[in-house]
Amino acid sequence: MGIAIKVALLTAYAVIGTCVGLLFMGIGRKIIARVHNRVGPPFYQNFIDVAKLLSKKTNISHGWIFDLALLFSISGILLTLLFLPIGGVQLLSMEGDAFLVLYLLAIPALGFALGAGASGNPNAGVGVMRALVMMLSYELPFVITLIALMIYYDTTSLATIVRMQSINGVKSWAITMPPFMLAAFAADMALQGMLMEQPFDIPVAPHEIASGPMVEFGGKYLGSLMLYKAIALV
Repeated sequence: MGIAIKVALLTAYAVIGTCVGLLFMGIGRKIIARVHNRVGPPFYQNFIDVAKLLSKKTNISHGWIFDLALLFSISGILLTLLFLPIGGVQLLSMEGDAFLVLYLLAIPALGFALGAGASGNPNAGVGVMRALVMMLSYELPFVITLIALMIYYDTTSLATIVRMQSINGVKSWAITMPPFMLAAFAADMALQGMLMEQPFDIPVAPHEIASGPMVEFGGKYLGSLMLYKAIALV
């Protein structure tokens, strides 16, 4: 597979993942509105919000570190896409890429820490401290789950793990095996923590610390942050 094809596939992954993620976010807002007995925004509202935010001009900057932080977070997610087998296609594959993905998934949180530190906002600092402490709690179960899969399938390659699980269909999925059911639940909770979704949204805490690390993000920065969250959600 040539470099041009890989770049095209990565672009397609990012575009499709962003659209699907924004759609899921819109559906989630709609469901929450129904729970609150409200009509709520249309399911495509997030697309409108992103387009509006990205079109805004930014007159105030907190420095190049603040600008770099969001790119740092988005690049971590995009690099992760390179190693994930999607539809039988994996753009980059090597022995030990499962460990590499663990490191790549930690990049977004570090990017937020850089941005919050550069903003100088006390609420952002509090939110980042909470996020880094919570990171220690959700990384451990996620790492243990992935290591258990590597030991069971005797490989550290994500492509090999996926291929071995697809041999006999659903019956060969690790999640259907009793020892891995609890591990799958723990990994799912860890992913909720990575996305800072409820009930693991204490780093954001809008009613307490004004969205924490994201308090200084506005305009194009906030629009880019929504794009990052959409890709990460998928």
